[in-house]
Amino acid sequence: MGKTGGGGGLESFISKLVGLSADESLLAIGSHIMERSARILGAQAEDFQYDSISVSSHGIDSMIGVELQSWLFKEFGVQVSIQIISGTNTTLAGLARIISEHLGIVQMQ
Repeated sequence: MGKTGGGGGLESFISKLVGLSADESLLAIGSHIMERSARILGAQAEDFQYDSISVSSHGIDSMIGVELQSWLFKEFGVQVSIQIISGTNTTLAGLARIISEHLGIVQMQ
């Protein structure tokens, strides 16, 4: 499936998406990002809001964003800038869409 970003995560995660619709894949990617974000912060994923508040509003600042950025690259092979991750308009759903677009799961808008 191409480059894995060095962690092998992409191939193992992509295998979980086989057979899912684009919407289901988008939600699976978003949930995966949400779970990791919660782990980084020592929080529960259930405490996160998927599409109504920004990633930064969950407590992910630029320093923690670097850790999330590194994981996104290792897991999905996609480089997402810190400005996007910590942007006031970037939700977890928005991050999932960015990843999905780069993976070719959904079309770019």
